[in-house]
Amino acid sequence: MVKHKTLGQVFTLTWIVNEILDLVGYNNDNILDKYILEPSSGDGVFLTEIVSRYIDVCLKQQIETNQIIERLEKYVYGVELDKVEFDKSIENTLKSDESYIYEV
Repeated sequence: MVKHKTLGQVFTLTWIVNEILDLVGYNNDNILDKYILEPSSGDGVFLTEIVSRYIDVCLKQQIETNQIIERLEKYVYGVELDKVEFDKSIENTLKSDESYIYEV
């Protein structure tokens, strides 16, 4: 069987992730200092968008890079049991947001 079927993996499309995060209000200054858990991060599509939004809000408030990193480590969590998908999640999240760190 295909891995995603045997493990019950369903990968969410980016536009659906954006809709969900908008619907729950994860899109403005109220996201700072609030914990968020992605209990099945897969390849990181939710985490990537969560981190991007968090960084955007921090930059608008002129929060320093080291503080942004500390806040992300404190407030944003992701869990993935599949090692291959876990590695993809980390890679995709870092890749999508590395430009922020260099801009600050």
